[in-house]
Amino acid sequence: MASDFATMVAAGLKDRAITEYADTIASVKNTDADVVHAIGHWSATLAKALSTAATRHIPTLYTPLGGLEPWNFPDKTMATATKLKSVCSHISAIHACGKLEKDNILKTNLNKRVQVIGNPIVTSRISYLSMTEKLLLFYQKIIDSNAFARIDSATLKFICQALRASTDTIALKDKAFRQEVDETAKKYARIDWRYIFLYANAEHFLADLKEGLTKLKIDFPQIDVNAIDCFDAERNYIDDSLNCKELISKSLIVRKKIEEWDGEGKELDLARALLNMQHEINNRRLPFSHLLDFYRYALLSDYDEDKFVTIIDDLKITEFTQRIFAILADLFDLPEGFQPIEPIDDKKTRTIKRKIAKIVRE
Repeated sequence: MASDFATMVAAGLKDRAITEYADTIASVKNTDADVVHAIGHWSATLAKALSTAATRHIPTLYTPLGGLEPWNFPDKTMATATKLKSVCSHISAIHACGKLEKDNILKTNLNKRVQVIGNPIVTSRISYLSMTEKLLLFYQKIIDSNAFARIDSATLKFICQALRASTDTIALKDKAFRQEVDETAKKYARIDWRYIFLYANAEHFLADLKEGLTKLKIDFPQIDVNAIDCFDAERNYIDDSLNCKELISKSLIVRKKIEEWDGEGKELDLARALLNMQHEINNRRLPFSHLLDFYRYALLSDYDEDKFVTIIDDLKITEFTQRIFAILADLFDLPEGFQPIEPIDDKKTRTIKRKIAKIVRE
C-alpha cells in the first residue's frame, strides 16, 4: 500500500511540483526539499528519516496509512513509545485518510496537527486529481506554518534594519543605510515577502515591520497573512508589549529583591523587563517583538546607567544583560553609547539569539 500510494502521489505531482524519491536516510540528509513526506506504517527507518528532516529543520508530513490506528499501533514497549512520541511531536503535520483515522490519531496525543485527505486507492469518494490538489494545498500550509524555517541570517538582518528604521530617526537620515536596505528589498520575490510577513506576524512585529518599510519608502506587496491557511501557533506568547512594570515570575526570592529597589524608576523598569525576558526565554514564551521593545527602551530611555548596573548585579542577571546588549548590537546596531555594560558575545549569547529569533538557517 505504501509504495502504491507514494507512486500515485509522485505521479500526481509530476507536472505540479518537483519530487524526489528518497529511499535511504542519506537521501534525507542531502535533500534540499521544501517538505519531506514520509509514507507507511511506523518503522525504525521511517522514524530516523523524520528525525533527520526535523534536525535539518525541513518541514515534514507523515501519512501512516492506518499505521497509528489502535490495531496497527507499534509495540508498546517503553523505548518504542518514547521514541514514537518524541518523533511525532516534531512532525509538522500528519495526513489521515479518513475521519476515523484522524480521531484515533488525535486520541493518542502524539500530534494535534492532523488533516484528512481521502485515499483514492481505497475509496471512490475522491479522485486522483482532487487528492493531488488537496495535497498541494496541504504542503503549502505546512510550509507557511513553518515560515521561520525560510528566514536566513541575511533576511533577519534586513528585517532588523527595517525595524530599526521604525524607531531610530538617525538611521533614517543615513543614506548608505537606506540604500543598503533598499537594494536588499529589491532581491525579494513575492513568495519571499510572504514568508517574511508570516514570520513577522507569528512573532508579533508585523505592524512595526511595515512601519519601518514605509518610513524607508520601500515598496512591498500587500499580503493578507490572516487569509493564509496555517496551523495554530504552538507557542503561548503574551500578546501585550514587554512588561516593565510588573514581574511575570512568581519566584518569591526575585520578587523580594525587586521590592528592595522599589521606587528606582526607569532603571528598575529596565531591570524588570530583563527579568521578564529571561523568564519568557526559559519558558519558550518570548516573541521577537519583546526584543524589539527592549531595544526601544535601551535606545530611548533616559536613565542612570551606573544605578541600572548596580540593580542588575544585585538581581544576579548581569551576564544575561550583557548577552542581550550583545544581541541588540548585532541585530540593531545599537551604538556603544547606549550600552551601559560591556556586552558578551559567546556561545551562550548565540544560543539566546536563536531562541529569540527562532531562525535556523545561516
